[in-house]
Amino acid sequence: MGILDICLQYFFQNAKIESNFAQNLYKYAKNDLSERILSAKSIQIGVRNVYMAVEANRCRFLSVFFI
Repeated sequence: MGILDICLQYFFQNAKIESNFAQNLYKYAKNDLSERILSAKSIQIGVRNVYMAVEANRCRFLSVFFI
């Protein structure tokens, strides 16, 4: 095994480690993004529920005065 073989083997081992690191980073970013999307959707649903409750109370409030 010559010096070139050792250098190439070292290079490919490092490339494989960096590739695994990049794949793990991509998976983490993808999971983080999906969690953020789910969190945003739950906030959106919460805001919609509050809005609907306010609308229902407003209708109930107006019905007391006009009925």
